[in-house]
Amino acid sequence: MKKPDLSKKSKCQMFQTKVELLGFKIGNGKTFAQSNKIDAIVSFPLPTTVKNLKRFLGLTNYYRNRVPNYARIAAPLYDRTKEKGTIED
Repeated sequence: MKKPDLSKKSKCQMFQTKVELLGFKIGNGKTFAQSNKIDAIVSFPLPTTVKNLKRFLGLTNYYRNRVPNYARIAAPLYDRTKEKGTIED
């Protein structure tokens, strides 16, 4: 097994009270989604194809633990992914 290269001090952050890691801001005993990630979800264009709907669901699924009743909310959208081509109302 290879030893980690910790020689680049510019990449090391020690004794931080807040850090950003894997799309979350972590600090003071709390975890928040990064605002730019939330902006990406909010500004995602309305999916008109099954492919784009799957992209949107993939994006939102990462934060499913932060959304109460995510599975119930997203279930109708997941049902639509079984269709082919474009999505109609």
